[in-house]
Amino acid sequence: MQKSVSIKDRHVRPLEMMFLCALMSVFFGVNLGSLFAFREQLSYLFMLDSYDLDNVLGVFLLGALAGAFLGGFIVSGSGRRIGIILGFVFGAAADCTGVLAPSFSTLLLSEIAAGTGFGIFMVASTVYGCEIASSYMRGRCCCLPAVGCAFGIGFVIICRDLLPTNSGTAVFLIAGSAVMLCCAVIIRFPESPRWLVRAGFNEAALASLIFLRDDQMAAARELALINERDRIPDRNLRLFLHSGIYRSALWLLLIMTFLIHMAGLAFIPYASLDLISRFQQQFLGYFYTYSYDYGYGFIKAAATVGIFGTVSALWLCDRMKRTGLLLGSIIACLVTLILLSGASLFGFGNISTILLSALVLVFIYASMLCLSLFFFVFVPELLPTAGREFGVSVVFITCFAALLAGINELNPVVGYYSLSFFFAFCAGICAFLAVFISRKMPETSAIALEMLETRLFEDKLLSRRSLY
Repeated sequence: MQKSVSIKDRHVRPLEMMFLCALMSVFFGVNLGSLFAFREQLSYLFMLDSYDLDNVLGVFLLGALAGAFLGGFIVSGSGRRIGIILGFVFGAAADCTGVLAPSFSTLLLSEIAAGTGFGIFMVASTVYGCEIASSYMRGRCCCLPAVGCAFGIGFVIICRDLLPTNSGTAVFLIAGSAVMLCCAVIIRFPESPRWLVRAGFNEAALASLIFLRDDQMAAARELALINERDRIPDRNLRLFLHSGIYRSALWLLLIMTFLIHMAGLAFIPYASLDLISRFQQQFLGYFYTYSYDYGYGFIKAAATVGIFGTVSALWLCDRMKRTGLLLGSIIACLVTLILLSGASLFGFGNISTILLSALVLVFIYASMLCLSLFFFVFVPELLPTAGREFGVSVVFITCFAALLAGINELNPVVGYYSLSFFFAFCAGICAFLAVFISRKMPETSAIALEMLETRLFEDKLLSRRSLY
């Protein structure tokens, strides 16, 4: 049992900082959600087919790749706060450009810029949330940007008919909100104390900790621990080249990232409606072109379930063992994939669309919980301060590249083989992933970052072999 903490000891200021980050993340979610909510309008306005619209997301992910790469350098050299502001400004400016885009090429350029801002922002906010929070609320702080992004996607999809249709009004709302959020961040956000210590600004680090903890004694003790762990001379790429333990931690996270994408946890939610349509065509004799009304209703349900998945990760990650929670989400995905594979393999043509959709929605819920917990909580926690931004940047680059490849290769794979083979393959990877997590993933809840780092370099953190 984790010891309970009083409200006074929880130091809510980091939550306030990360809530502002979540509001900023909403802008990127709105951008992504617009590709689904206004799919028909975009197709009519620019004379596009579904393939062209899928390319828009691909362009966004290419920008995110570049942004994650740049984000590592920006966050390391200029600080976490600058990275958050710069990424958000890129994204907000791209949103305004996209709303006013007179041509498809302009829309693509705006999506590249939005993706670049998204990559920078995600690297910076993930590292920042991990480094400013106390151990008993670190999971919630880290999950807030994911919740904001999911809420932005769901908001624009669910409330599409309530959004302003005039482009000038939309730009005014986006720009005005962005300016207010930027001012709040500039005025309110302290720099990460761990980055300040690395940069040699110990007095500024102490002031930042006093502001975050609202307790001078607690701030002084934490600063002493940070200074004790800051004796590692190497940083980022040099640390990767010189430290076998750091390489082991990063390889563990990269292998997990690869397995998560191979299991379909990231791209199946995006292609879920397409997969349902293929099932209907194969067993029920429906045409491949599904009803847009039903399709949009399913997209609303998927967006709502996705929000609940990220909120569940936010609510549970500091209240129970994180490794058990991650393993439970993987097992839920595994069971759902087995049921979907069985329905496809044995030709249960009488399975109703509602039941099939319910299975897919359960998978989306579990996958969003898993993605939020792993990429926003485990990834920054398992990396030392001297190489955190480098590792987070590499993991996000791998994530975006794998997601882009999965989206592009899904239709050829399903068309060449079959739905049953595809779901069975994903289920097999999920089963392997569950075993891998139970054997290799350490528990990180309610443990200070410096303690995790000490255990890592003493080779005690990654030597874990079972959940218990």
